[in-house]
Amino acid sequence: MFTLSYICLTGVISGREYNRAVRVHKIVYEALYRLWRAFTSSRSANTVQAVESVASLISSLRSNLDTDQCNFLLSSQSYQELYEEFKSWRVACGSPTALFWQSYLDVVGLLLRYIRSIRQGNWTLHLSCIRDMIPWMFAYDRVNYSRYLTVYWCEMMSLPESHADAYQLLRCGEFTVQRKPGSSFAQVAVDHCIEQTINRDTKTKGGIIGCSLRPGAVQRWITTAHDRAAMTSACFDLATIHSRDSQHKNATRRSRDLTAVESVCDTLSSWINPFDDMDSQTLVNISSGSVAPPEVSADLLDALDKGVAASEQFINDRIGTVNRGFFDNLPAMKLKTFSSVKNTVRVSSKEKEVILRADRTLFARLLLISQTRQIDIQHVLSFSLGPFPWSLATAQGQLRKTAKSAMIPGLEGDSSPEEGLLDAAVIVDGMAVLQSLRLGADTFGDLARTVLSSVLNTHRPSRCYHFVVDQYPSVSIKNFERSKRAEHGAIAVRITRPSQRCPKQWKKFLSLGQNKEALVDFLMNEWATSNFTQVLHEIELYVCHGNFCDLLTSIDGKSVQRTIVADLECDHEEADTRMFLHAKYAASISDS
Repeated sequence: MFTLSYICLTGVISGREYNRAVRVHKIVYEALYRLWRAFTSSRSANTVQAVESVASLISSLRSNLDTDQCNFLLSSQSYQELYEEFKSWRVACGSPTALFWQSYLDVVGLLLRYIRSIRQGNWTLHLSCIRDMIPWMFAYDRVNYSRYLTVYWCEMMSLPESHADAYQLLRCGEFTVQRKPGSSFAQVAVDHCIEQTINRDTKTKGGIIGCSLRPGAVQRWITTAHDRAAMTSACFDLATIHSRDSQHKNATRRSRDLTAVESVCDTLSSWINPFDDMDSQTLVNISSGSVAPPEVSADLLDALDKGVAASEQFINDRIGTVNRGFFDNLPAMKLKTFSSVKNTVRVSSKEKEVILRADRTLFARLLLISQTRQIDIQHVLSFSLGPFPWSLATAQGQLRKTAKSAMIPGLEGDSSPEEGLLDAAVIVDGMAVLQSLRLGADTFGDLARTVLSSVLNTHRPSRCYHFVVDQYPSVSIKNFERSKRAEHGAIAVRITRPSQRCPKQWKKFLSLGQNKEALVDFLMNEWATSNFTQVLHEIELYVCHGNFCDLLTSIDGKSVQRTIVADLECDHEEADTRMFLHAKYAASISDS
């Protein structure tokens, strides 16, 4: 099982845990490429033979890993045909979620190429990776890296003309250090080598901190650093204590990595496979199902293009010419990510102040006019003095609302419920149940059981229940009111599985109409599974969804039958009016 603690995961994401971060990204990188099932099912007939040929070459390469055989595989015609078709298929993928994770694969691939350039001392590949990193630095406002990596790349590209001898040395790999002879993939950067040797061997408990504040002692501590490092290294050699070999060649480590890749594949498959739904037009968080707003989706998918434009402008304005100073402030891109969705906006209302100010100003004007004209102030004050009738609208021109729940005491006072009628139908406002629900369920599967239990157990015992809900069309007279409810932010969530966790911000989740429609569809599909056969045994449950209504019942207690009820099809938007139709239908069924 591949698990990380919260502290380790924070270090991986922030980059402080470098070795662990590289391993995690490599495992996720491998797992994501294994999830390209959509490509394997869309291959052409000509590619099938190429796949078989490449698979045969890979099998022989596993038994005898050799550089020549690897190069032969990469240059083979079968591999080139398969790779070209894969690239064309990637470009044709139109799903924003797939495109986002493709960009992640590109960035991790860039990281691995950069590590390879250091390990092999490949100067050309090193500069190519630096050039590909620069746009990402500009896109995500890494100011120092954006500024100085660009200068570094420009200066290194001009070395053949300015310092030809230094350029030849760098091409031969003189920008890295080979600490272990005989290993072709073990070179490290110069500063990394200093950290691993002199700085590491000269470390003492507490370091320079707390050692001494006297300038002479600090000077001696610094000037003798290399001698202390040499003595430490000699002691290690005398005790035959050497650094361990690379773990990448260890069979146990390779087995653990393979298990971790399979674990990540299983986890991603249980969430949302980003490469399965290629027809989706939304960017979805694969773990929570949250749908990114359009502005967040646009920033995430266009980050590279915006970074390229910013880097080219920086080179043209500050390095190629002197239009702007090199150290002038760099404009921040401020691209939005999934974390931007959680940011809250606080809005303060000054409605009362606006009303008082409007009334006071108008009243003062009337008093001034009444000094010169004959005006009946008592008659004037019998009308509304504000820009809007305060009894009907707010100072911003929005309609005032009244609480519909205030009608309940009056309706209940004139009714006398009859007890003991098992054949009576119970009609429930489904959205009222969801709104009043205290979310205690961890997953949507648990939520389905909680909602059904609330409908069946908290109302009058019956054999017939109607779960009636609202509709949320794109064009509606209530859109203004719904947008007002969601003014503090709404989270669009795509529900894909019963094990998916419910959002913690439940009220914010319910403030979006498409979330409620998706939740109702999920509840109906979940209740129709075999998990609810015993609960629905000899019970009729009518569930509204969209314009339609389905009847769910379990006659034999082994399966749930699902039937569309044509008489309950209705395009009314409000559940309040649809409940009258269900009441009429229940009465007609009871009479018959």
